[in-house]
Amino acid sequence: MRSGDLGYWMLWVLGGIAFVGCLGVTWWGLFGDRARGRRRCPRCWYDLSHSPGMQCAECGHTAASERHLFRTRRRVLPALAAALIASLGASWALERAQQRGWVTMLPTRVIVMSLPLVGGAYGELTTELTTRIGRSKLSNGQLQDVVDRCIAGDRLARPVSPSWEGKYGVLLDYCRSNAPKELNLDPALARLPARVEITSRRVWPEDAPLCLDLDVRDWWPAGTECRVLLTPEWAGGQPVTVWRDAAPSVPRGFGNPSGRTRPYPLVIDPPPTSPAVFEVVLERLVPAGEDPAWEPVQRERISVEFELDGFLSETVHPNVDEQLDAAVRSTFSQGVVKWTSGRSPVRVRFDPRSTYRLGAQDTAIGASVDVLHDGVLARRLEIWWPTEPVRDGEVGWVVAFEDEDLITSANAEDGRWQLRVRGDPVLALRAGAVESYWAGDFIVPLEIDRRDTVAPPKYWWRDQIEQMPIAAPTPGGSDDGRPDTADG
Repeated sequence: MRSGDLGYWMLWVLGGIAFVGCLGVTWWGLFGDRARGRRRCPRCWYDLSHSPGMQCAECGHTAASERHLFRTRRRVLPALAAALIASLGASWALERAQQRGWVTMLPTRVIVMSLPLVGGAYGELTTELTTRIGRSKLSNGQLQDVVDRCIAGDRLARPVSPSWEGKYGVLLDYCRSNAPKELNLDPALARLPARVEITSRRVWPEDAPLCLDLDVRDWWPAGTECRVLLTPEWAGGQPVTVWRDAAPSVPRGFGNPSGRTRPYPLVIDPPPTSPAVFEVVLERLVPAGEDPAWEPVQRERISVEFELDGFLSETVHPNVDEQLDAAVRSTFSQGVVKWTSGRSPVRVRFDPRSTYRLGAQDTAIGASVDVLHDGVLARRLEIWWPTEPVRDGEVGWVVAFEDEDLITSANAEDGRWQLRVRGDPVLALRAGAVESYWAGDFIVPLEIDRRDTVAPPKYWWRDQIEQMPIAAPTPGGSDDGRPDTADG
């Protein structure tokens, strides 16, 4: 038994023994010494079974009636004392349960053992467990037990199904984000498989490229890279290899799992007939040892259903509005960020929240954002989001082109650099089921925010192909997949 659990168990065991003992003493004091057919003196309780008459031969007391000789002996003081102690203990337990919740009284081991019987990442038992983890109330051994329980799952929540993620995945991320350095959870995390999903908007126009979302969900150790090999199973389909940068070394915490990145958009033109079937091979690279190598971890076959119906001009219509134009200009008014080094060190900054206040329902922004040097394309960002307030993850983008030698020379001093933004209905389709799209365009001088650090990871990369899709940020940020706190 873990030392951290020992105190809880001792409290429960000793408290329970004391409570039951007090109840026993109370019962014994009030009902434990009944006559059971014996004649006894009601004053000194001398046995009068063989003494005739009503007078006690021991103390001389004379009973008022024969019925008095069969009274139950009451030990009032011990009974009252035991009842008082039991009442105080019960009152304390009830008060604590009302103030803090009944689950606060449970030992950690009981909560962990009960997890398969309760559902949801935000239930009372799970919330109490995360509270103890956040307050460092668990020993390393207890925290390891919680991780093992999460990894094992249960009969109704097999790792790493959606039901498992809802029941154990968030808790596992919370354990990972609060684990002390001396507790190595990497071997346990590496045992988990990843969940690979390819999804699509149900209906696409016949004359627009088909865009699928590749989503790889994992709980692997920080620093692990993954690579996905996609082989289309239709005539003319070309194999694609994409890989994701290492997960952040500091997990993002409860409710925003550390292994989560935005889906990778697979653009297929021309689209195949439905369903689109892929053979998917997932490999990972753990940077451990002197010569790390890619390790195949799983292989599966994924089929995606969709429908091709109608044409682009019938599906979405242009929305020409001065307020919408101004909001989009505000979105890209912060120019680009330029880091001193790193992969793709110049990235576009944007804040789509300015479009959320317009009330432009059923409208999406699909924009091609070009960084130009004397009219020559240095970088193209394709971005899309709906103009209504949305959940995190519904803003997406892809770097469609990048001349790394040219873009790294970007500056705002010589007046030769510009930012051009143009509306695109095909990109707007990726934002969901919308009826109209922003159809404007503008060009402005390039503004640059310089930072003397290494550029952060972009998550997704595509091998030997110009497109390099990357993760979307929470509203307000740059195209590195992370919020830009300097801009607020």
